[in-house]
Amino acid sequence: MDPLRNWAQDVLRCHLCETPVPPLYCAICHIHLCTTCGGEHLLDESQEHRVVPFKKKGSSPKCSTHSSKLCELHCETCDIPICSLCVSSGEHEGHKLVDSTLKCLETKNVLQQELEELENFIYPLYQKIASDITVQKADLKKNSEELMTAINEHGEDLHQKIDTIIQKLKSDLDEIDSKNLALLKKQEDKITSIISEITKVIAKLKMLMNSDDVRLISAYKFRNAEFRRLPPKLTVSLPSFIPQIIDKKQFGSLSAKTRSDPYSPTDIAEQFSLLNDNEWTDALEDLTEKYSMTEEVAITKLLQITEESYKYCKDFSSKRYTDIVAELTLSKRAEPNAMLISSLQEMGALVYESFYRELVSGHEWKKSVEPFIKECVRISWLMVDRDHPIYIKLSGKRGCEFDVDLYRYYLRRGQKMDYIVWPALFLHENGPLLSRGVAQPMAGK
Repeated sequence: MDPLRNWAQDVLRCHLCETPVPPLYCAICHIHLCTTCGGEHLLDESQEHRVVPFKKKGSSPKCSTHSSKLCELHCETCDIPICSLCVSSGEHEGHKLVDSTLKCLETKNVLQQELEELENFIYPLYQKIASDITVQKADLKKNSEELMTAINEHGEDLHQKIDTIIQKLKSDLDEIDSKNLALLKKQEDKITSIISEITKVIAKLKMLMNSDDVRLISAYKFRNAEFRRLPPKLTVSLPSFIPQIIDKKQFGSLSAKTRSDPYSPTDIAEQFSLLNDNEWTDALEDLTEKYSMTEEVAITKLLQITEESYKYCKDFSSKRYTDIVAELTLSKRAEPNAMLISSLQEMGALVYESFYRELVSGHEWKKSVEPFIKECVRISWLMVDRDHPIYIKLSGKRGCEFDVDLYRYYLRRGQKMDYIVWPALFLHENGPLLSRGVAQPMAGK
């Protein structure tokens, strides 16, 4: 039998004796060996050999420095596989060395965790995002078709109204012209009649001038006095057309808001100010009345909640939130897919749930101001979940100059800072001011 043909037909044969399905493999020479040839191969002392079961043939890589050696160790300090010669060379003296097989197992455990995270959380999230994009594309097409129909109908309605208005203007013009023409025609007829009479009188006067008939001349009645009384001059008013400037707003307009970022920094700043005006005021009243706190103590506690909410959201956004999704999933005993985040608002709700479990539950006074805390976390999440997080200034040294550019007065005016009531908001750290905070100055000058 032709050996080359035999190798092509049956690859897994012993490289030395051609025994089919050899169970061994030399990881250094890269050849398949049967049990008998494996022992003989190890007796060859011309170079190092490492005969292993075939299924483990790739367990140890070749050393990149010493090509005849396999890497049985892993240097944790250098994060590279090394062989025994690398160790004896002293290059890795004092480094943390671990068995390469154990290192492989540890890495595979990490890979398994990565795989589970990808399969159970990250991949479904991206699938959901892709699905949302498909839905949005369909919504966009449907909305565009509906708007196009509405615009066409509106255009037809406007055309009809414009045609009606133009036709009315033309009709009014025709009516005015008819009235003016009737007046002019009447006046024209009257003047024509008088001219005819004057012509007759002129002819008669010329005849009398050439006549010696005393009787005819004496019988003539003078009419010039009659003709001197000219009829009143008729002047008709010519109509004019004054076109009006077309206001485009009358035709309607299109407006759009980007779905991926529905909250601009100014929108968030406005919501933050409303939080201070509404939920904060209610929370302050609850703490002072239900828990008999002084106003300053209650303000300090609410400022503490604001700071905790902001910092918690900031830490949350810097972590892989799939870890927290997994944590909440386990605590709820829910399927991972049930925790998919489909929008910014839903993610904010997830942050609040985690925040509530860690920092609110167990504090009775915090539970009483839950509406404030919930809104505070929601807005804080909007602040930090962006490329350049919005920054809130929480510090203010007591006794320092009161900065009216940064803070509004709370209950009194003064020149020195006493305590902060509500933080100032900046576009980003060291960035421009979005909204002033509120602070209480010290009493007196």
